[in-house]
Amino acid sequence: MAVVLFLVWFQRVRVNAEVFDPFGHRMKRGWTCGSWFVPIVNLWFPRRIMEDVWDASTPAGRASHGLVNGWWAFWVLALVTDRFGATAYRRAGTPGEVRDAFGAVILSDVAHLVAGVLAVLVILRLTRMQDEKARGGALAVAV
Repeated sequence: MAVVLFLVWFQRVRVNAEVFDPFGHRMKRGWTCGSWFVPIVNLWFPRRIMEDVWDASTPAGRASHGLVNGWWAFWVLALVTDRFGATAYRRAGTPGEVRDAFGAVILSDVAHLVAGVLAVLVILRLTRMQDEKARGGALAVAV
């Protein structure tokens, strides 16, 4: 359920960002949700889309991508360590190998937890930035 809610939110902020900056997006709108499900592409397209949305939503020029980069780094770390831990656990045959695999799984869980907290912070900050930009009348009206 959380994945669906995140994707709906992500699509919505992408559409909002097009209002703020119609030409500042490197990817087409369809990639906003689709990029998460395409192997290999899902390792960098969603971050690139998030950066474009972030830049378009910043009330005064370009803001630092530190929060986005932190979230994305922990997300990728969680994916990699999850895969490694699951494979190591499946192949473990001795108690030492099980212990090592368990350590990798714990590291993955911690990375997922940190990525989740950072994702919440990204959601709150980006939503607030878009709200402030919309309320501030920063939209250019084409005549």
